[in-house]
Amino acid sequence: SPELTVTKGATIVGDDDGKVDAISDDITYSITVENTGNVTLNGVTWTDIKAANTDVYLNNTFVAKADASGTFTVGALGVDAVKTYTFVYDVTQTMINDAAKETGDFGGNDINPDIDNTVTATASNPGLTGTLTAYAEVEVIKSPELTVTKGATIVGDDDGKVDAISDDITYSITVENTGNVTLN
Repeated sequence: SPELTVTKGATIVGDDDGKVDAISDDITYSITVENTGNVTLNGVTWTDIKAANTDVYLNNTFVAKADASGTFTVGALGVDAVKTYTFVYDVTQTMINDAAKETGDFGGNDINPDIDNTVTATASNPGLTGTLTAYAEVEVIKSPELTVTKGATIVGDDDGKVDAISDDITYSITVENTGNVTLN
């Protein structure tokens, strides 16, 4: 009988905490399809919207780009065959900002939200019905931080002291976003 399984994983290469806290934390997703049945599966595909128009690798070797909908054609998958595909998802500032607006997944109360990702897989074999789904999430660490500095100068006054009515004070205020989310 035909049977297909799909699993999904996510890692941030070179990041010790495995969490998104900067736009340099690109996510490498892995998608594993496995024929756990006793017949060759034909027309195997997987779809992951985050893979749309990205390079897809099999065993670290480029094989093709996923199409605009994130669909990738595996083709035939022999009995007990396992193929693990990977692609890199480019994290942007907008994604960190959008994730920071979340209050938690599925009604939860997460302090830090996630970048969620789902893959679906199908095969065209008779007897194999439905679409399989696998899920991965990567935590986003939101760190809003604002630094304000203030300075004062007395223009044209050598001693820097207010000691005459003509000593006007010029204030400078610098506001800097030193966190990882856009502040409004």
